[in-house]
Amino acid sequence: MKRIFVGSSSADKTLAEEVARSLTYDDATGECWSEAFPLGLLTFEALERMLRRCVGAVFIVSPDDSGHPNDNVMIELGLVAGRMGRARVALCVCGDVTLPSDLLAVTRIELDPASPVDDTAIDRLRGWVKPIPAVLQSVSCTEVLHGYTGRWKVVLNFEQWRTHPVSQGSIAALSGVCPSSDSALWVRWSRSIYWQAYPSLGGAR
Repeated sequence: MKRIFVGSSSADKTLAEEVARSLTYDDATGECWSEAFPLGLLTFEALERMLRRCVGAVFIVSPDDSGHPNDNVMIELGLVAGRMGRARVALCVCGDVTLPSDLLAVTRIELDPASPVDDTAIDRLRGWVKPIPAVLQSVSCTEVLHGYTGRWKVVLNFEQWRTHPVSQGSIAALSGVCPSSDSALWVRWSRSIYWQAYPSLGGAR
């Protein structure tokens, strides 16, 4: 099951909830921020928990009185894109919003203010969700390790990979160097791991 987070400002909450419902289909489930942020948690704490459940995120922005997007939504988008990777984040723009040029690298879907959740927008969002790989439950796309120096190595042993049983010797390994204890070590499972496939998996790499 792919869980897709949908974030927005309070002003766009109704639209975010509608987008989340539209993303609940087949093997995907939309999760609006209004449900993902329980009482008593700071926003960043709630986002950290969300990153362990969700494989992708959609952020909805609309213009404020000055034509700019909500600052909090932009901060949250940056945090999530940095952890998940740009390919797993989509930006839905509703109205004439002035956006930073750096966001041109993020998947962008224009929403018609008169009918924001129309078939065209939903088809594009579902098309973006389709190639995102699902991950094991409670395993986030990235993990952040603090306070470690020197060499590090992660070894994962699997009994099953997708629907295939794994026989002896199948390993995924990741290694590298973290320069200082003040550095945050980002382990990006989806991109950095080297998968060694054996005959039991058809010999694919």
